[in-house]
Amino acid sequence: WTVGADLLVRPVVEPNARSVRLLLPRGPSFDAPPHLWYSLLSGAVLQGGVWHTEQVRSLTDVPRWQRGGSILPRRERVRRSALLARWDPLTLHVAPAADGAASGLPCLDDGETDALESGGAVLLRFSYACAKEACYFSSAPEATAGEGGEFVPPAPIVVERILLRNASRPPHGAGV
Repeated sequence: WTVGADLLVRPVVEPNARSVRLLLPRGPSFDAPPHLWYSLLSGAVLQGGVWHTEQVRSLTDVPRWQRGGSILPRRERVRRSALLARWDPLTLHVAPAADGAASGLPCLDDGETDALESGGAVLLRFSYACAKEACYFSSAPEATAGEGGEFVPPAPIVVERILLRNASRPPHGAGV
């Protein structure tokens, strides 16, 4: 099954299975080049529209793939409470498409109330692209909503780490 357009999950459901087989989605059309998919279990870069086999060690290994061209934000600190996680910084998982670009548009709310229903959230666009000499990462609010038209998160939105998958050119530095 898919979680949004950028994450595909294929659970292990057979007892004693050591692999799963699946056909990764090709992409929007047969005229366009196939999507790249990044295995979050093995790290392999795979082409859409082709059958693939992913090795697993146990039923607790959950094979997942991230679509090339996407940026997935995650809060990765282990917590016993989801309410505490809302204060945690983000880790951005960047999976470039074949052209080296990626983007993501997460909806961030307060993590506690139903304020999202009344517009209490921010859409934050993350973008990654490479030019001749350098690669660039940027972020900007795409839309905010809430009381008075402005959403104020309960804590600053902090990016702690950027995980760049299969970089064609390793980064030589970063700027803010």
